[in-house]
Amino acid sequence: MKNFLTQIKKLTREIIHQETELELRRERICYQGFSYPLRVVIFEHPTNLGYFKSDLYEFGFHKGLINLPTNTLKNIIRHELAHFLCYLQYGCAGLGHSSEFHDTCRQCGWDKNIWAAKIELSIDLSIHVADQTSKILEKVKKLLNLAASSNQHEAEIATIKANNLLLKYNLEQIQDSEHPEDTILKRVLTGKRLSGKDKAIYHILQDFFVYPVFNHFRGGFYLEIIGSKSNVHFAEYVSNFLTFQLDHLWKQAKTENNLNGKREKNSFYQGLAQGFTEKNKIATSNACTNKELIPLNLQLEKHKQQVYTRISQQSSQAKTSPKATGIGRLFGKKLTINPAIKSGARRMFLK
Repeated sequence: MKNFLTQIKKLTREIIHQETELELRRERICYQGFSYPLRVVIFEHPTNLGYFKSDLYEFGFHKGLINLPTNTLKNIIRHELAHFLCYLQYGCAGLGHSSEFHDTCRQCGWDKNIWAAKIELSIDLSIHVADQTSKILEKVKKLLNLAASSNQHEAEIATIKANNLLLKYNLEQIQDSEHPEDTILKRVLTGKRLSGKDKAIYHILQDFFVYPVFNHFRGGFYLEIIGSKSNVHFAEYVSNFLTFQLDHLWKQAKTENNLNGKREKNSFYQGLAQGFTEKNKIATSNACTNKELIPLNLQLEKHKQQVYTRISQQSSQAKTSPKATGIGRLFGKKLTINPAIKSGARRMFLK
C-alpha cells in the first residue's frame, strides 16, 4: 500500500501542476494567499471509491483502485480535486455534485467523465478480513460475550483470555514474514475539544497492539489508530465500546463517591486508564516475557513509521484530584471490554 500511496501523491501533484492554476509548495497547496495541506490517505469501504473532506483538507482513495489503468486513476483523482477547488471558491455551498461543481470541472477542462458521481468499474470493493484473522476475531468475540457476565470473576477470566489470544496471534504474525499484514490507519474518535475521557481512550487503546495518535484540525480534533489490519479492526470496536462505557462508569462513580466538577471527572478518567493498563500489564507478563514483546513493539513502530515519521508528544499540566484518580484506578482494574464485533455491508461512488 505504501507504493500505491506514493503513486497517488505523484499523480495528484502532476495534475495540480499541469491542469490547475494552483501552486504547490512541498506538501501544501497555495490559493489566493493561503496555503492548505495536501493530505492523501488510502482507505477501505464497500461502495466509495474516493472522497474529499473539507474540514481536514483530506483526499481519500480506495485501496481497490491499485490495479486500475493510470488514466482511469487520474480521472478519479481529478474528481476529488474538483471538490477541493469548488470548496475553495464557494465554501460549503460548493460541496456535493452541484452546478458549481460542474462549472469548476469545466474551468479545468474536465468533462462529464470527471464530474460523474458514479463510475462503472469491474473491481470488487467488498471488505474481506483474512480467513485466519476472521477466525481469531470470532474467538475473541465469543470470549468478550462471556466478559459481559455479571459474575466479575468470570468476566475477568474471559477478558484475560481474549487479550492473551490476541497477544499470541500477534506474536505468531511477526514470525510469518511471508504474509505480513498491511499497515492500516483508522479514525475512531472526533470532537471539538479534547476531554479526559478522550485521553483515557487513547491510553487504553495502547494496550491493544495499535499506535494511537491525536491530530488537530480547524475546529476540532480526531484520534487515529495505526497498526496491522486485524489489530486496528479490533481496536476500533474497543474504542466504540469505551466511548459509551466510560460515561456510564463516571456516572456510577460520581453517585457512589460524591465526585463532582471537571477536575475530579478528568482525574477519574486518568485513574481509570491507569488501572486498566496496570491490570493488563500483569496479564501480559503472565502470558509472555518482555523479551518476546520486543519484536512486537518494533513491528508496531514500523507500522507507525509508514504513516508518520515524526510525532510530537503532548503533556498535560492540569491539576488532578488524588481521591478521584484513586477511585478511577479501582474502576479501571475492574473494567472489561465486551463490544459486539459486526461485519460490514455494500455500489461504487465518488464523493
